[in-house]
Amino acid sequence: MMMPVFFALMLGQPLTLLQGPKGLVSGAPRIRCEIELTSWCIATFDGSINMRDAPEGRVWELRANEGMDEGPLIIREKKSCSDMAGGVVKFIGGSEIKSKTGRQYHSAAYAIGANGCELEFRWPIDEKNDAPYKQMMLYGILVGDEKDKQLYGVIK
Repeated sequence: MMMPVFFALMLGQPLTLLQGPKGLVSGAPRIRCEIELTSWCIATFDGSINMRDAPEGRVWELRANEGMDEGPLIIREKKSCSDMAGGVVKFIGGSEIKSKTGRQYHSAAYAIGANGCELEFRWPIDEKNDAPYKQMMLYGILVGDEKDKQLYGVIK
């Protein structure tokens, strides 16, 4: 029991201790939504965020202050995400695509709930450094009824 407390304190993270049925239980720090939408949110982010309306919904561009040198992470949000989606989140699929300008991107799509809400993520193919893009997508986007689930936990 001392190990999680030790690591949380070592990392300088706030630590919540709760009294559970088997004694004290540590709680991980809660990630906050910086931009909260009906069906999902963007967690606290160190960089720039731009949004524009598109015929099929909205297009978000996220560029971190460091690490996203090849271009922004692009999120395409379907219009149906404006309604409360909630429920099950599932991985739809991933691929490599080519834009109209000829640029190649990785693509990964997730369905949120049963109302047709889908988020498609695109990031430039950069074999040397695509970790910041994946980190933002998997850990910086929160979904679920309480917007408390990160995409890394969604089984492919």
